Parts: sequence; C-alpha cells; structure tokens
Amino acid sequence: LKRGESARGAWAVSSIHKSPKATMSLSCFHCGAKKCDADSAEEVHNPSTLKNEAVESSERLQYMCCDKAVQNVLSNMSTVDTLPALSHYEENTLCQDASSVLVLDTKSLLQLKAPVQERIRGVLAARLGLGHSTPQNLGLRRSLSKPGPPYGGMGFFEWTAELEQEIPDSEVAMDDNDHESCFNIGHSSSVTMLKLGEFESCANFAPSFYFWALHPIFDSKDRAVGAEVLIRARNGTDSAPFEDVHALMDPAAPPDVKRVYASWKGAEIVDWPMRALNDFPVLRGLRFISVNVRPLDLCTNSLIFLEVVKRLQKLPDEDRRLLVSMVCIEVCEDQEHPPDMESSLAAWQELGFRCGYDDTISKLTCQALGRPSKNFHTTDTLEPLLKHFWLVKVDIDWAGHMLFLCHPCLGHANDRKAEVLRRARDEGLVYVAQ
Repeated sequence: LKRGESARGAWAVSSIHKSPKATMSLSCFHCGAKKCDADSAEEVHNPSTLKNEAVESSERLQYMCCDKAVQNVLSNMSTVDTLPALSHYEENTLCQDASSVLVLDTKSLLQLKAPVQERIRGVLAARLGLGHSTPQNLGLRRSLSKPGPPYGGMGFFEWTAELEQEIPDSEVAMDDNDHESCFNIGHSSSVTMLKLGEFESCANFAPSFYFWALHPIFDSKDRAVGAEVLIRARNGTDSAPFEDVHALMDPAAPPDVKRVYASWKGAEIVDWPMRALNDFPVLRGLRFISVNVRPLDLCTNSLIFLEVVKRLQKLPDEDRRLLVSMVCIEVCEDQEHPPDMESSLAAWQELGFRCGYDDTISKLTCQALGRPSKNFHTTDTLEPLLKHFWLVKVDIDWAGHMLFLCHPCLGHANDRKAEVLRRARDEGLVYVAQ
C-alpha cells in the first residue's frame, strides 16, 4: 500500500470509481494539502498515465508522483461489500461480517518502490548506515564492530576518522540551514542528530528518509482483512531500519531523544492512520490497522500514552471514533511486561482502542527447537491477560516449524522443503534446515 514517491516530496492522486463520472483529488504525501482537482491534475501529469477509465464495479486507487522521473504505478483495490464506516466495529468482534475485506492487485503493489535517496541533509546516506549498497553497509558494520544484516541502519553511532576512510565523500553538499560542523570527525552526536531530525520530520509529515507504509494481512482467500503500520527507509530495500528505531525507543535514552520518540510514535498511532483513512476511504473496508507499541510505553504515565491522549483530544469526534475503531494497539514481544500491565491495557481500551498480542510462542516450542527465545510473549505470559486481547499473532517459528512443519524461509528451496515435509510425514520429526 505504499505510494509512489520521490525524495523531494510526492503527490498522490486518489481516484475512486463508482460511476462513469469518476471523482479525483490530488493530495500531498507529506502534508495532506489538496493540490488540484481532476482537470488540473491532468495539467500536471501526462493524461495518458492517469488511466481514468470508469469502472462501476470496483474502486481503484492511483498513486502519482510529481517527479516525472519516477514511474507512475496503478494499484487496484476492490472492496467486497464494504460496510458503512464503524458498523462492524461497534460490537468489537472480528468476524461480524466476513465481507468487509479488500481484494488487492498485489502484482501492481509489488512494483511500488520508494526511489533511492542518496543524501540526507547533504550527507551521504551511506555514512549514516542507510546506504543502498550491501557491500558498503557491511563494510561500515565491520568498522563499527556491529555484526548484523546490511540494512538495519546501525542505530546511533559515533563518526570517526576510520569511518571517514571507509566511506569518503568527495562531494559535500550541506543544506542551507545546516552547518558544516554538523557532520565532522569528533562530533559524536552528528549521526544521532541527523537521524533524530529525520524521525522528527517523519512525525511532522515533512520530507524524511524514513516513511510509514501499510503491510496487508490476508485471510485464507487472499483477501486483505487488515494491515500493519511499518517503518521503512528510502534506500531501495524493503528492510526496516530496526536498529535506528531501537536506538530511538531506548528507555535509557536522553530526554531529547525521548521527546522525538514520543512525537514520532504519537504520529504513527494517531495522525498517520487518520490521514490514510481520510485520504483513502477504501481502507475503512479493512477490519483493523495495527500499530506496534512496546509494553513499557503502554503505561499511563509514559510519554507515548500522554502524547496519544493529547492528539486524540485534538481530533473531531467523528474522526476520533473512526480512528479508535480501526487502530489496534499491537503489544510487542521484545520487552518484559511491567507490573501494571493489566491496568495499562485497560487504559488503552478505555480510550477506545482494541489490543493485539504480537508474536506469541510456547515454551515447549523453544525447547523443541533447542534454542532459547528472546521473545517475552510466551503462552504462559499471555494466559492471565488473554481477556484484554481481541487478536493474537503466532510467532513465525512456532507456526513455521511446529504447525506447518516447514518454515516459510524454505519457500524458494523446493528440494529442501520437500525433504523436510517428507521426513515429518515418515519419521514424525520436524527438521530445522541449517
């Protein structure tokens, strides 16, 4: 559900066809401001790319970009008997009406890519651990002694003379509002300040290297019934900059980092989903849109909770009811639950949200797989809190190895997959491919 966009800012043309007279509006990806109507949109963009054929039986979204160098991508999304807004949420039940789903044109959606952004505020993105070159990112990892995947972002780190040699920049192009000392050797805060600035811009819907996207969740008939809000970076990959996010949400972070985190998370929970639902009403056909929240951030005295309450109070009543009926607070598995976990969940539910339990796994599965789990969401932890959750997600290791008897990571290794399944059938044993 990503939109086609450029590094300098993008415009999205949404077109909903219900009659031969299609309606169209153009809104800014970053600020949501309306640009023009259908007639003026055709003056900005090549009319041949708009594909305005009327389709009475479906609804379509078109994504356009004001940068003509970026290809225009059309993704089709058809509602299947979409119910009126809020009606299937008022009873707080998942399956009140199974027809509330979206049929997505996944082939077109897979073609949507955010163009690679080479520089961040004049600095090479590669110098921040956010480059698009795998060898370059891995080389930076080796210099930092931070093993891991190439596109994790590497978090907040200090820029050194050694790194200057690892990734030289012969073309320094700082923005007018930046100072050259912003990214000098000896300034340990250089990387941190640049990344914090990008997170803050993301929270304010200004141009940013980071952006949010919706990840569809399908039923057994390949229809989208929900979506999860995910953070991505403009480095040409589908990987999450998870190390940057972990650095941002570190409970031991200094106050300035915590302030940015609270603003960014508040926008992720309230402002961005609200804007998506208003800009693209077709998304209201989903049963839920989930947003990840860490256990410690659920507490009623946390900066996140207070920020969400503040932003909710600013919404019109109708928008607020729509938002809390659609957004599911998905509790992450990477922190131990605080003592006040149950009262914290109740407080979010009093705001109107539903709660989900992410990546659940059983202790028996961890024992069977022969390795300890860093996942705090065991079935034992879930059981006393189960009444607070309307949705429980199963961890991929539990589902892959113990339920389907073959991990999805073997999806393209047909021979190995066949061998694992054959052994499970013949021997009654689950094999973990190394």
